[in-house]
Amino acid sequence: MTDTYRISIDDRSGATLRGRVHIVNPDAEQVPPGRDFALRMIIEVWHRIRHGYFFTSGDENLPDDRLHLHLDELENVVDDPALKASFEQLMGLDHGRVVYLTDEQVAEIRAVREIRDHEREQAARQALMDRYGVKSLSVGNDGTPFVRTERDGRAFYDKACEVVTDYRLGEVRNWPPPWDFGDEADEDYDEDAYSDKLAAMTLEDYPYVEFTLTVDDARHLAHMGGGIHFATAIHGEYGW
Repeated sequence: MTDTYRISIDDRSGATLRGRVHIVNPDAEQVPPGRDFALRMIIEVWHRIRHGYFFTSGDENLPDDRLHLHLDELENVVDDPALKASFEQLMGLDHGRVVYLTDEQVAEIRAVREIRDHEREQAARQALMDRYGVKSLSVGNDGTPFVRTERDGRAFYDKACEVVTDYRLGEVRNWPPPWDFGDEADEDYDEDAYSDKLAAMTLEDYPYVEFTLTVDDARHLAHMGGGIHFATAIHGEYGW
């Protein structure tokens, strides 16, 4: 998935987080103003720390993903049972809840696909989907086979409005972006010059917005701190 934003955390004070969202993809015309986007920032970092998903940028002009502390120092924080239960529930709303399957359950799903009578096959398929609360019997595998429930973006947004009590965006800086040619005529467009310009850009050259967010409980930010930076494709659905 192509990165849309680069997010830098400047500092955390209690239950308040401050930072910047840099727009690095022409598909993003602005930073999402809804609290669902703010909560996705928080959960994204938590999820990456838990799984070690921090990568290099692959671009010498842009910084690598980084944390404010060594990964080992944050493992106990992200594995806190209360925080883990809360964030896993929220991720279930946003991405669908993972339902792990036994080998016998996987065999049962596969057996349904072998039923030749269409009506019997549809009835058996529906019975299994009802049992697991899913709309698809597509089986994934992350070491253990699973099916995934449907996501509920609206419910995630409602929960975000409870967790994130305040979320404010500043003015967009460095606007218009380099990919906005305005009224420039097509015949004046120089693709090589444009490509060279993008290749030379540093993070500070891209459009960005400063943000401040506050959560209902400082424990939701226990894994966050000034110095975090990461590239991401998280999105915002509400609050426009």
